[in-house]
Amino acid sequence: MKTILKATLRHSLAVVIVLSMLLVALPQTAQAATCDSYYRIKSGDTKSSIAELFDLKWSDIADANDLGSGYIPKVGQRLCIPEKSTDDEDNPNVKLKVTTTHTLLTLTITGLSDKKTVFMIRARDTRVGVGGWYKLGRMKVKKSATNKDQFAIPTQLQKTPYLQVCAKNSTTNEMICRTIVHP
Repeated sequence: MKTILKATLRHSLAVVIVLSMLLVALPQTAQAATCDSYYRIKSGDTKSSIAELFDLKWSDIADANDLGSGYIPKVGQRLCIPEKSTDDEDNPNVKLKVTTTHTLLTLTITGLSDKKTVFMIRARDTRVGVGGWYKLGRMKVKKSATNKDQFAIPTQLQKTPYLQVCAKNSTTNEMICRTIVHP
């Protein structure tokens, strides 16, 4: 009887160890829920160049990926890029979400607290240093609502790997920008 009990305990312990190892290896669902996009590290990328590409602090990207302070970027690794907080300091609850296909851009603006306004929507290839903006159109936004609109991506930007999209408030001239990975 003792032999059977010992064998059962050993088997149970082995199962617990294997399950623990599997649990650690699985991606955390909380992390996946915070990803706005993903980025695959390329040769020559540094922590600061990746953070600059998405206009984020490296610490935000590191936190979203559970990376320690001594982390060194590894070519081919996929990083979770967290959602960027708004650039609109007068309306800190304003959120700009951008999703894209090869030819279509969908913008969602929420949290605007003042009266309705019009945003001018522009996009560019992030690899262009200065300029290179394409006007996509205008977006009428109502206060306290979820505002969604779609815009055609210009042919010149359809093969661009990273797009910067900005919504400029036509009344205050303030801009909210997002950098996204374009499929």
